[in-house]
Amino acid sequence: MVFGILAQLPLATFVVWASIGFFQLYRRRIRTLTEVAFVVGSFSWAGYALSDWIFFGASEMGVAFTLAQISFSFVTMAAFLFFLFTKLFLTRPHWIDALLALPFLGALGLVWGGMVVGVEGGLPWGWSAILHPELFLLWLVYIITFASAGIWYTYRTYLVVRQNSQFLGRGMLGILNSYLAALVLGFGTNAVYLMAGLDLMPMFSTTLILPGIVSLYVLVPVTRDRISSVMRKWKSTRYNVMGGYLIYENGTLIASRTNFQDKTVDDDIFGATLDAIQTFMRTSFPALLGKSLRRIEHGDVKILVERGRYCYLATIIEGEDTDTLWITMKEAVERFERTNEPVLPDWSGLLQDLEDVEATLEDLFAGKAVFA
Repeated sequence: MVFGILAQLPLATFVVWASIGFFQLYRRRIRTLTEVAFVVGSFSWAGYALSDWIFFGASEMGVAFTLAQISFSFVTMAAFLFFLFTKLFLTRPHWIDALLALPFLGALGLVWGGMVVGVEGGLPWGWSAILHPELFLLWLVYIITFASAGIWYTYRTYLVVRQNSQFLGRGMLGILNSYLAALVLGFGTNAVYLMAGLDLMPMFSTTLILPGIVSLYVLVPVTRDRISSVMRKWKSTRYNVMGGYLIYENGTLIASRTNFQDKTVDDDIFGATLDAIQTFMRTSFPALLGKSLRRIEHGDVKILVERGRYCYLATIIEGEDTDTLWITMKEAVERFERTNEPVLPDWSGLLQDLEDVEATLEDLFAGKAVFA
């Protein structure tokens, strides 16, 4: 009776993590590598829980065997994405991150290359996988390594958040503890059952509901504070915003704000020149297929361009650009275009027809934009 109830609990884990993934998609939080890793990772945890739930109640051995492979594949992917998200949330993307996909592909190859030898039925909770000992040990090293690294980056993020907000620090500590509990309690039962052969039901897919519930609570907090707003301000110390230019699609400057000590750049000429560069690139290189210029670099100085439907925002910075800065720019453009939706499609060029112009640029300098 108890095992029959426990076998149904992974379905609750699936609902929680799928809700997180769909909630982020609804909010269009898939614009940076960090956000993509979080969303795809959420669906991976959901897929793992769902496949486990179906696996426990499978009616045929062949179906159970395939589901076992699918289940291990989902948790393999989720562990990698958990590590990638926690790393990128704290640090900036680097080309070497791509090499981290090699262990993931290797572990996935183990799953489909003989790690799952068969399945055993007739257990109180349904089915259990029979694994190749050596291949499972290699896979286990991969899981523990990436999960531990993800928890380490989560802990480092907690230290940053705690320094800025005791309230948010407690929320971050809750996330950290929930992942530790899921790893120790849940994965521990899986490892003990599979390696020691004890009559203990694998519970990892069930205990994953703990970090899921805490993550969902943090995504929809009861206050206006956000962990990501703290991280955005912390990351903003890596760059200095020198100027912001809001430009209409035809090259007309809508507004500008700069922090140049010795201003020698004419704002209108800057906007027209930037538009001319983008037009030149699109007309000279048809292979770009209409794609827009995203950045110009000269030493430590960068011009970053975030385009909306009717206008774009060009930001001049000195230092390292971060994913949070890109999100700030994207949200500023979207908010400006929503406010001026009736006017922008056929804008006459009169600034008095537009609203919240200065507020759009203020976000770049004041660090008010929130993306969590």
